[in-house]
Amino acid sequence: MTGGLGLTFLAALGVALLLGAVAHRLRMAPMIGYIAAGLVVGPFSPGFVANRDEVLALADIGVALLMFSIGVRFSLAKLQSVGRLVLIGAPLQVAFSIALGAGIALAIGRPVLESLFLGAIASVCSSVVLVKVAGETSLETTAHGKLALAWSIMQDLLTVVLVVVLGALAGGGDEPALEALRATVVALAVVAAVLVVGSRVLPGILSRIAQLGSRELFVVAVAVLAIGTATLAAQLGVSIALGAFVAGMALAESDLAASVLGEVVPLRELFATIFFVSVGILLEPAAVIAGWPTVLLLIALIVVGKGVAVAAISIAGRQRPRTALRAAGLVAQGGEFSFVLATVGLQLGALGQDTFSQAMGAI
Repeated sequence: MTGGLGLTFLAALGVALLLGAVAHRLRMAPMIGYIAAGLVVGPFSPGFVANRDEVLALADIGVALLMFSIGVRFSLAKLQSVGRLVLIGAPLQVAFSIALGAGIALAIGRPVLESLFLGAIASVCSSVVLVKVAGETSLETTAHGKLALAWSIMQDLLTVVLVVVLGALAGGGDEPALEALRATVVALAVVAAVLVVGSRVLPGILSRIAQLGSRELFVVAVAVLAIGTATLAAQLGVSIALGAFVAGMALAESDLAASVLGEVVPLRELFATIFFVSVGILLEPAAVIAGWPTVLLLIALIVVGKGVAVAAISIAGRQRPRTALRAAGLVAQGGEFSFVLATVGLQLGALGQDTFSQAMGAI
């Protein structure tokens, strides 16, 4: 680690710790403090300015570990257990939210690709935020909690699809639809290869390392698998998020899944903190203030548009209105996956700096 990178890392974590603690004392999600830390060490505030490229590079590790840990907790059995309502309803709600958001954005003069990203950002929620808001006990014991959790699990999977498709569309080319189809086929091939090969090879590798009796080696092995698979996927033209997610899925059914998750969570929290700091660094407060109508519109799409869609689909699926409305209230929020989608859009040039800042202000 060079002196510059060390200073950037220390400043980002130190300020994130301080402001995260303040947010926690105020009974707010710590990630709000982390984003505020990014504003403090970013280029739009006086004083020390962190190296933007170094923070973004570290943030990629956070995204990989975040998606890997979600993949480890994900399984086909869990997907089947959410029921037909969520399997059909969540994709319908995401499609409706994207169409509504993109349609409104187009109507106010936004470009097509930017409109699609804005609709996608407003369409998904966060299972991590959901757990922090409702609590694990409520999600596991109440009807509305179970429904909201199942909905968020399905949206986790759909977010990975959105990253692939929108990333391909943003990649340019003379035939964007054909490019999106090509990217989807490549992504499916990578998913199939990692799941087939990984589910047979990775558990065996980790099992042998676990037999050595060294926790340190096991932690290093988990990090290598998560970040290595994500990097390999990126080299094949697939997003880091998808590669890490599928690597986690390959281990989800193994006997070591719980051990892997236990070791990766501390690493995930550390680098995910840097990811949220990176969001703050990229955020331009002046753009949020100047674009307040867009910010309010996105908030309405996230809270009202998504909430109404979830409630309506749930009631149509014969859920009790009280259960449907309470579940919709839990799902009507944004989180780290909206941040991931917005960051992808910014990196690929689909979102301008001002629009990115306004989207982050709404989330």
